[in-house]
Amino acid sequence: MAFEDYWTKAVVDLKQADKILGKIISLNEKKLPQKQMDAFSTLARSIVAQQISTKTANKIWSNFERELCQRQVEPSVVLKLSEQALKGIGIGTRKVVYLKDLAIYFQNEWVTPSHWSKMSDDEIVKQLCAIKGIGPWTAQIFLMMFLQRPNVLPIVDLGLKKAIEKHYFGGETVTPAVMKNLAQAWQPWCTVATWYLWKSLELDQTE
Repeated sequence: MAFEDYWTKAVVDLKQADKILGKIISLNEKKLPQKQMDAFSTLARSIVAQQISTKTANKIWSNFERELCQRQVEPSVVLKLSEQALKGIGIGTRKVVYLKDLAIYFQNEWVTPSHWSKMSDDEIVKQLCAIKGIGPWTAQIFLMMFLQRPNVLPIVDLGLKKAIEKHYFGGETVTPAVMKNLAQAWQPWCTVATWYLWKSLELDQTE
């Protein structure tokens, strides 16, 4: 399933189900998520971007993709890169291990992209989390933005938490349980709701 298969219906349903979210959607309605890269590149970039600023991550990824991989970010190419070369563009020791492990999983077909369309969200998360450096958050974002699954709620995402606190609770801190309870109104379109709440932070939108 792709975004275009459900996005319009999701927007209509969410506007009816949640007035606060409806206003946020109206301010951002012409914006839609951009298509992601291939599965391996998407996951590799998520590893590179962990715990660093977006600006730094973009610079490192650009060097990784253009200089080291010659625009061919593939498992076989990554496995041939030396640790020294990867560290030379700013990728830390731990992330070097993660990238190599990711490449091994894809090259050996220990992950099964061809089967993902028939697998549940939880099954895919479990498969991806077996790879070093990929945790539940990374796997859930992958479900949302690459596989375009419609009902993913990344409960540990700080951006989502911040948006919920800002728009629904006057800036007060909320627990995961409160977030899950609020998100019941967004079923079965939690991916769409989350995306618009992220957008609301970019424009500093208020209720």
